[in-house]
Amino acid sequence: MYSGQEIKDRFFTFWDTLQSGTFSNTKLNYIFEKAETQYLYNIMDGYGLNLAVENEATTYLINFTAVPTNNALDVSDTSIVMPNCERLIAMACKFIKGGVTYYEYSRQLRNEEKISPLKGNIRYPKYDYTNTTIRIYPTTETCLETKGLYFRKAFTIDVASTTQNLPFTDKNVQGIINNALNLAAQITREDGYYNMTENELRQNEV
Repeated sequence: MYSGQEIKDRFFTFWDTLQSGTFSNTKLNYIFEKAETQYLYNIMDGYGLNLAVENEATTYLINFTAVPTNNALDVSDTSIVMPNCERLIAMACKFIKGGVTYYEYSRQLRNEEKISPLKGNIRYPKYDYTNTTIRIYPTTETCLETKGLYFRKAFTIDVASTTQNLPFTDKNVQGIINNALNLAAQITREDGYYNMTENELRQNEV
């Protein structure tokens, strides 16, 4: 577990050996928001391809069991079924027909399949994923339950907090800090260029 203050302190341990200058807590929170989002998307894109990435991904992975409403799952920001859902990884769907129970892994609909009247069956269910809803097919049969795995959204790092208990591993923190160092260096360069340009304009006005 890490607090925001601990992550900030570790960041400056590296920053002070590479650069000079400091940042307000507000700017640091902005930097870490961008840095963690970038880190999370890199993990999601590499998941299933690299064992090291899979180990780092554990922090963000959530198993779920949910009962759909009218073959749909709520994945909005206020969802209590799949809170903070960023990306669905895998989902199995339960159907019962003729006294036989089917619990099969589903597949996301391809774009060309969305206009087809045939969108999966109980042996090969499919789903369509929007910003707020996961729609399970076939809709002609009632999906009774789902089980799956998804990536949660990035956490909120508050660098002024000493009481946060962010469930990061050392590798998570280092990966986020590496991104934050790059972003901070870019911001410093851009601020320096802006200040230099502004001074030149003032001199030209004299």
